[in-house]
Amino acid sequence: MLSGFVDKRHVAGVLQQFSGFWGALPPDTSSIEVIRAWAKDQASRVTKDTITSKWSLIRRFFGRVSSWEPPLDADAVIKEQARNALGKLRGPALPIRAHTLVDRLRAAHPQSRDDDLWKEAFAFALTTYATTSRPGEIYALHVGDVRAESARRGLRISIHGTKTRRVVVEKLVPRVDGELDPAHWLSEVLVNRIDAGAVAEDPLWSHPYSVIEDQVKGIISTQARLHGLRRGSAADLVLMGIPIPVVAAKGTWADQNSLIRYVEDVLRLDYSTSVAPFRALLEKDKKR
Repeated sequence: MLSGFVDKRHVAGVLQQFSGFWGALPPDTSSIEVIRAWAKDQASRVTKDTITSKWSLIRRFFGRVSSWEPPLDADAVIKEQARNALGKLRGPALPIRAHTLVDRLRAAHPQSRDDDLWKEAFAFALTTYATTSRPGEIYALHVGDVRAESARRGLRISIHGTKTRRVVVEKLVPRVDGELDPAHWLSEVLVNRIDAGAVAEDPLWSHPYSVIEDQVKGIISTQARLHGLRRGSAADLVLMGIPIPVVAAKGTWADQNSLIRYVEDVLRLDYSTSVAPFRALLEKDKKR
């Protein structure tokens, strides 16, 4: 249906998000109330222009995959809700670092960890963190974009289209020892999707982006934003001594200076590097 459309993955994501939102409401909800609820939900976190852009895609394409026709007053409802759009939260996303993911996993109630949505959201968070990716790039993955690298190394993912306009970027989702194994969590999502009948062209994630985002906030913090996973990952890598060019390549930053600006406040607040000169002096004194 979207063949030839330049940004078809984005369009497909918008349609899937709208469809998932519709499906989460009571079945007797009228079309206009669905549209009003969707627009109000969008207005809480995106700009007026983004809502208008998404609505134009829904109006253009959604009817092609269903018998749905937007009601006559739908545009007026969208305009009304978009007028009050708050836009994205100001300022950089709070970094979500590895120790936070470990703490939240261990603190989670066993019932939560058995929930399919919880597991998918945590797998999404780990995959985004482990690959230092933009959340939208990970959400755009299809089932066929994930394949085994080797039993020891983990999984390879193919990201189609990045902010820096690279066509296909291959990344490794590593296999590591312990409960925080990104390859293990992602493989469970993949197996569940295949068991449910998904084929290579189907989306990897079974829930809308907004639902996964809300669940990640429930796991990490209500103040968390998905982009904080990328920011925390980059900061952790730099603080571990990974060379800046390597981190920039891993996260597909076109400019290394942009990477430094992206994580510099995290670096300034890091305890281990802040006390390093004093520890060196103490060690020097001990040797005297």
